[in-house]
Amino acid sequence: MGTRGVITFVLDGQTKSVYQHWDSYESYTIPKLQAFLRWNQSRNTDLHYTVANFIFYSKMTDYLQQTHEKPTITNIKKAIYGIPDQNDGFHTGYGIVDQSMEGFWSIEYVYRVDLRTLKIEVNPSSLEVYQ
Repeated sequence: MGTRGVITFVLDGQTKSVYQHWDSYESYTIPKLQAFLRWNQSRNTDLHYTVANFIFYSKMTDYLQQTHEKPTITNIKKAIYGIPDQNDGFHTGYGIVDQSMEGFWSIEYVYRVDLRTLKIEVNPSSLEVYQ
């Protein structure tokens, strides 16, 4: 069972949300978001690229952390393309979700990331999604 959360990225009144199935607690997700925003700094002003890059970044860093591999080109390719019959958990964990979250599993953490100010807000134990 994962610690489920929703991360809503906001830019100029538009929002896109990502479902995160694993490790959504604050002590993991906030540093991860901070590191991601630094890594993605040249694209933080493009909401769609930011959301796509967040999922890529999350899967890449999760793979490298869980396999204890160094971020070499070969290992990053493994994270992207996968290894047949291994690491099946890497095919799950993140998804684009509808803002309404209607009918969704219990969400334990809700994050709001303002891409203009780079401010991260968290509202634990809430089904409220920031608009």
